[in-house]
Amino acid sequence: MNFTSTIRGKLLFTFMIFGILPILVGGVSLYLVLENYLTNRTFEELSTFRDLKAAHLEFFFRDRMREVEFVAQSKDALDELNPKSSFYNFILAKSIYYPLDGFAKELSFLEATHYYEDFSITDGKTVVSGKFDKISDLNIIRLLGSAYESLWIRTSIWRKTVMQDFRIEGKKNKIYISSPIIKNNRVAGMLTLGIGQDKIDDLIFGGKESAFGRTGDIFLVGRDYLLRTKSKFSEKKILKERFNPKIVMNVFANSQLNFKTNNLRKDAIFVSAEHLDIPFLNWALFVTINKSEALQSLSDVRYSFILILILFAFGIYLFASYTSKKISSPIVKLKEAASVVEEGEFGVNIEENEKNEIGELVSAFNKMAATLRERTKELKEREERLFHFYSATSDGILLFDDNKPVLVNRALARLTGYSKEELMNKRVDRLLSGHKTKLTRSEDTITYETLIREKSGKLFPAEIQERKVEYRGKLIDACVMRDITKRREIEKELEQIKKSHLTSIYDEIEKERQRLARELHDGLGQALVAVQLQIQQAIETSDRDELNVQIENIIENLDTAIDEIRSISNGLRPAVLNEFGLSNALQKLCSDLDKHSGINFIYDGDVLKHQLDIRTTSYLYRIAQEALNNVVKYSNAKEAKVTLRESDYEIKLTIKDDGIGFNKDEVIYGNGLRNMTERVKIIHGNFVLFAEKDKGVEIVVSVMTTT
Repeated sequence: MNFTSTIRGKLLFTFMIFGILPILVGGVSLYLVLENYLTNRTFEELSTFRDLKAAHLEFFFRDRMREVEFVAQSKDALDELNPKSSFYNFILAKSIYYPLDGFAKELSFLEATHYYEDFSITDGKTVVSGKFDKISDLNIIRLLGSAYESLWIRTSIWRKTVMQDFRIEGKKNKIYISSPIIKNNRVAGMLTLGIGQDKIDDLIFGGKESAFGRTGDIFLVGRDYLLRTKSKFSEKKILKERFNPKIVMNVFANSQLNFKTNNLRKDAIFVSAEHLDIPFLNWALFVTINKSEALQSLSDVRYSFILILILFAFGIYLFASYTSKKISSPIVKLKEAASVVEEGEFGVNIEENEKNEIGELVSAFNKMAATLRERTKELKEREERLFHFYSATSDGILLFDDNKPVLVNRALARLTGYSKEELMNKRVDRLLSGHKTKLTRSEDTITYETLIREKSGKLFPAEIQERKVEYRGKLIDACVMRDITKRREIEKELEQIKKSHLTSIYDEIEKERQRLARELHDGLGQALVAVQLQIQQAIETSDRDELNVQIENIIENLDTAIDEIRSISNGLRPAVLNEFGLSNALQKLCSDLDKHSGINFIYDGDVLKHQLDIRTTSYLYRIAQEALNNVVKYSNAKEAKVTLRESDYEIKLTIKDDGIGFNKDEVIYGNGLRNMTERVKIIHGNFVLFAEKDKGVEIVVSVMTTT
């Protein structure tokens, strides 16, 4: 049975929902607000740090370009390209102790900045280069085919200072800055300075092992998706492995970008990136930090909230469990007694402890049960008289072997209208031509009911008992045939009487359900809404004394709700059935089961045009409810469908599932199926059950409409 199909379950569920939901909603909302605040604050800090680093880098490279351009335009740089200068002396005679002596002051100026690793000067044909740490150790190479050739081409054509991105030179990566040496309005030479990878790393990290925090990181990526600096938290190698192309493209497209991603590390990270404005260098600056570190304070708050919610929910559950049990106990006893009466046991008597509407209902039920006992006693006496009369009739006896009669008695001839000679010449399967029903086995005897065809062609019902007997040293079949026409009539009469009794029971119960359902909806619902609002106000109250006053008001209103509940019983008739009709009630029933059962419940129904009486509407709803509960408990189905169709003369309700099904001949019907068939009979409807093992179950109920 579904948890919320009982009154106690509904009360417990209502208390839990109205008690916990406001706190849960408030806590989740607060958590989301805090998470959004911390996320925005983290992005602001990352953006500020990124802007400072970006400005530092952009200023650094522009300053270096101005330095190189200043030195290249100096008089000493021009003099070094004079045929009498030390530049040419070094080319012609390498024995000079300090070549480029006229250029020494500028080199000393550049060396003092500590940004450059090496320098070179060329006249367009020959390159003289050296390192600042060994300024007297110079090398001479041809420009053509050297690393400086592309720089010379761009510098001489554009006649301005240019930069060249990192190139792998030996084991070190370098950035080259070249400026033209212009003489007589033409490019006479070029000055080139090299900046090493370690200088750029120092600019990025500021001499620290990490940018900030435990998981903070900062690094540069080029337009070719390759790293330009080391990254403490990345295994990618500088100028060796490609960075995430999609992310890099987004940064270059948007200039500045803040986002969260899982594509850089195993954990979620916050990223702030910017496309740097540095001439000739297509770089993007990335600043990152792990989301877990940025939102660490929020995690601590979350665990505290969860603990408080669990403790509060446990307290509400204990209170709701005790209260709902106390309220629903009398109603449960009444339901159990009604089930006993439904089984035909009318000797029940419920103790009357409640002095309210439920107590009055119990008293009425006890009176009804007493009346049924008296009527049942009269029916049994009448049934015994009918049985004695029935037993006095003669039974037909037939012994046969291999479908051929061996022995018949006169009673069988009277029953069938055939003579004994005619019976002896007739095949047994022609005589017993009907379908076997109510088949039972007891030791070596088989009992069933079937139809026997008279000589006139008329069929009459008969009860057959078959067994093996020894006849003249041979085992043959023997059957005793009893005309049960009168018994069928008596059974039909008894069925009508039973139906009448059950109708009165169901009508009284359904009437009481309607009243109790209306009172529960109008009284308890409003009281609990008031409690919900007071709880919401208590959550937002910071004053301790005011909070205590509000808690006392909540307890007082809960006591009022409990008193209201004690005077009503809910669930005996769904409110949606009265307010919105059968179709909407069935749709809601399917929707509720779909949410909680794990089975896909589908409803396809017509809004009824014909006005059904209260009994028919209630019974159709209860039949559907019983059938769907059976689907949840026994079918192992993945899908179940409820269909309600209306024609000019009938209303048809169909419940079908794709579960494991069952064999109708092997299953003993339980209370559920009996309840459904009884209800259908009471409303003069038709009940059909289709069941087959591993092929699901289909129930079809149809009732005639009244015009």
